Amino acid sequence: MLVVCLSGCGRESQRSPAPARSAPVPRLVGGINTWTGSLCLTFDRGRVACSGQLAIPSQELEAPHALTEIVGLPRVRSVSLSQLARQACALDLDGEAWCWGDNRGGALGRGSVGPSEAAPTAFLPPARVRGVPEVIAIEGATDAFCALTADGGVLCWGSNVDGVAWPGGSAADVPTPRRVDGVPAVVGIQAGQAQMCGRSAAGAIWCWGDLGRGDDRGPRRVVATGARRFVPQPFPGSVCFVAGDGDGAQRCVSELGADSIPGDRAGSRRGSP
Repeated sequence: MLVVCLSGCGRESQRSPAPARSAPVPRLVGGINTWTGSLCLTFDRGRVACSGQLAIPSQELEAPHALTEIVGLPRVRSVSLSQLARQACALDLDGEAWCWGDNRGGALGRGSVGPSEAAPTAFLPPARVRGVPEVIAIEGATDAFCALTADGGVLCWGSNVDGVAWPGGSAADVPTPRRVDGVPAVVGIQAGQAQMCGRSAAGAIWCWGDLGRGDDRGPRRVVATGARRFVPQPFPGSVCFVAGDGDGAQRCVSELGADSIPGDRAGSRRGSP
């Protein structure tokens, strides 16, 4: 069990002596929700520790700032937090998805929907997401997640208020994973606050969710060609990438509802990708 006091824990924390063998440096996962104090990191070759709401029920409520190992998870490759850090999903070494936290909107992919204002004590421990084939990446939007599978498909679940979980459907919540229709095979995905985007091997980018087009939730091709890889978004409602033209510039599309454009004509921002 790992417990690290971040601030204001109110008691002394003990940590077991470090093992003799070397271990990778702990790595911060995703962003930090400063309002809830939620963050996660991976350490010791695939173990996960979180603080704030994402650590409940693994930690005591009296120590909300303690970084505590999540009980019930296998060793993982990666962890993704939702945009408001109310939920987290991990990808284990066998390509299985595991989620925990607030189940509002069906964000944990368990076939049920939790209350919209759940108390932290009602947050759920990790469990495997059923009905998802071999996963190679997971991304979290707001109370919704999408998984990229080995065959290039994308399956999503959770709140559909923004149209991320089921862009062509009218359901408010999608508590079990559902394949996104209308998107060709992709090799990478990137989440925004209210959108999800996929990138094809040829460099096209498709996005769905709240694209600023009213009830039209996509999917829409927003970049025709030339996107080599995604980079973090500088502001909500945009998608940014490194173009394949060799100039090293970050390019961004801020109007996701507009007609698709070649990657080399997107807005450019110089600097290291």
